[in-house]
Amino acid sequence: MEILKKIEREVIELRHSIHKEPELSGQENETRKKIIRFLDTFEIHEIKKGHAGSLIVDITSSHNDSSDLVIGIRGDMDALPINEERDDLSYQSQKKGVMHACGHDTHTAIAAGVAAYFNNKKDLNGAIRIIFQPSEECEPLGGREVVKEGWIDNVDIMLGIHAYPSLPSGTVGIINNHVTASADTFSIIFSGQSAHGAFPHEGTDTIFIASAFIQLLQGLVTRQTDANENSIVSIGVISGGTAENIVCDRTEIKGTIRTHSTQGRYRLQNKIKNLANDLAKSHGAKSTFTLLEGEPAVFNDPKLLESFKKSTEKIIGKNNVKQLPPLMGSDDFGFYSQKTKSLYFFYGTHNIQYGHTHPLHTSKFGVADQDMILGLKLVISAAAEFLNSQKKG
Repeated sequence: MEILKKIEREVIELRHSIHKEPELSGQENETRKKIIRFLDTFEIHEIKKGHAGSLIVDITSSHNDSSDLVIGIRGDMDALPINEERDDLSYQSQKKGVMHACGHDTHTAIAAGVAAYFNNKKDLNGAIRIIFQPSEECEPLGGREVVKEGWIDNVDIMLGIHAYPSLPSGTVGIINNHVTASADTFSIIFSGQSAHGAFPHEGTDTIFIASAFIQLLQGLVTRQTDANENSIVSIGVISGGTAENIVCDRTEIKGTIRTHSTQGRYRLQNKIKNLANDLAKSHGAKSTFTLLEGEPAVFNDPKLLESFKKSTEKIIGKNNVKQLPPLMGSDDFGFYSQKTKSLYFFYGTHNIQYGHTHPLHTSKFGVADQDMILGLKLVISAAAEFLNSQKKG
């Protein structure tokens, strides 16, 4: 019991330290040092380093059987370029313009606590791999790099957790099947011919073409895509033109494609490209389509989810396990989910007592330590449950 109390104290201290000195994607140098010091406190010294900045910690059983199940746990480390406005916190960010506005400080601390807990288990029935992952928030995405480097090739089950301010403190949110959407970004450049605004027929107006494209684009979703695929295409940037009396010869559009369907994802990519090309040709212009594939959708394995639900209800009560609808947001945990069976759940952080009532990615977002500790206990419980009840393969 005393070791559990020590782990909780150290997890809270680690979380506060990370929160006070947040680091943006790809810059998590001090965060890694803090994690290593924490692990050293619990005599965990075997730490592998990924090429893209990840830290990998393996906690194995004494018998080290090749048939043992391997449970992977992801702790994302990066912060966001947002200025924190929480003077009430003793551990407020000390870096102007940078804060942990998505709860990654708690995810990292929880993952570290899980390592400490299972390292203390002498009768570990399997193996635990902790992945401290950089760059969840932006490219190059850390989840993609971790998978590319082979760190989950031998992992049988991946566990992911996320703070969720829409859920009350003390509750857990679960989602059947597709948890989040895939997220791809694209740009289209329409190239035409400039002309005087008084003689538009002498040029090829790419602003006109781009506006027609945006109108037609929504028809790809509302009329050519199955509504059950939950697809969204959004245009966030349109730029072109140099003067009000010159027909614009170059207009660029940038947008995103989100969907829960793997097949629908690739269909939409091709349809958008073809629509731009066909429309440009019909007006005597050219189109250049550039796609950056982002996160795949996160998918919950049904059997793992059911097992987690039952074990969690025993801990916090049936009424505190909430069923949530699929989300259209994204998470690079999708790269893990695409590779192996996975479970991804949310822990409630809406805590009026401590003033943590604000949304993710905002300057006043926060998580109470007690809620983070519940998250830690639930990840430990889930990992132990899977090690004892699941079979390899």
